[in-house]
Amino acid sequence: MSNHGRLDTEATVDCENSTVASYAVKLPERTSLGMGRSKPKACLEAHLETGPVMEIKLPVAAARLLRSHDIAVPCDKDEFFAAVRVLEERSAKEVLAAKLDRRDFTELEAKQRLMRDGFLPEIAEEAVSWACDHRFIDDNRYARFYIESKKRAGWGKRRIERELSMRGVDAESIEGYPEAFFDDDSDIERALRLLERKRVPETRPYEKLVRFLVGKGFDYRCASEAVKCRLDRKDS
Repeated sequence: MSNHGRLDTEATVDCENSTVASYAVKLPERTSLGMGRSKPKACLEAHLETGPVMEIKLPVAAARLLRSHDIAVPCDKDEFFAAVRVLEERSAKEVLAAKLDRRDFTELEAKQRLMRDGFLPEIAEEAVSWACDHRFIDDNRYARFYIESKKRAGWGKRRIERELSMRGVDAESIEGYPEAFFDDDSDIERALRLLERKRVPETRPYEKLVRFLVGKGFDYRCASEAVKCRLDRKDS
């Protein structure tokens, strides 16, 4: 049996040392494409000379690549599925490169998106490793840009750290973090800019505004200082 990892044999006879006589690639119906978090897969049917049909599920992108790059048959079964594997690995890199043309991803995000497209975890990991080797993916670069963009959007340090963690990046692993990105004065100023765009509540303004800033990711001390400044300005 092939070690491809997605093999479903329809026959119970021994398929070892068999030859693939022909094969067919079946794409999913167009109406099913794009539905749900995981995309539907194509089906590869390998017809053995001994009679049984062996099936594997493939990502649609890999199946389309297989359709355009015929594998010569008849062919030894193991050699056939090894050739399919090579095409699937190539397809994963092509799909990832296309995604990276549109936007940047962390290593974790890239792997998750490839797996959502139907690629096996080890193939997704190999494609991500390839992208990292060529600096197409760089978690440190991604994080530095992400931090600065979210600071401009008014996010606090804690929220930024939490969101980076969800993307597989430990903020503490970033060179110069946090000193190169945050200081008390700039944090308070960013918090104040947020408060200036928000109406001061008539009741319990201090508690409500502090809670608002903490929800934006600012720590309590920074939020408290910013709210005190904002209320002092309102009263003066």
